[in-house]
Amino acid sequence: MTVEDLLRRVEALEAEVRQLKAPSAKSWADTAGCFADDPTFHEAVRLGREYRDRVNRESLEEFDREREAETRPAKKPQPKKSAKPRGVNGRP
Repeated sequence: MTVEDLLRRVEALEAEVRQLKAPSAKSWADTAGCFADDPTFHEAVRLGREYRDRVNRESLEEFDREREAETRPAKKPQPKKSAKPRGVNGRP
């Protein structure tokens, strides 16, 4: 490979690096509203909202159950009744 070939390759690589480093022409303002009339996008939004609502509801229900268990007074263990000694044939 000659020096000229190497120089051409370096110039080509530098041009690609400049292109990669250049700021993108697209910004959020260019893409905002691009799904305004897209039914698939609206369906995805609806499904996401349903999912978040369900997960949030389940999480709150679990939180409420844990909270209730923490605030419920502890039950005192009841003493076990001892069996009375019985005679023959189960009679006292």
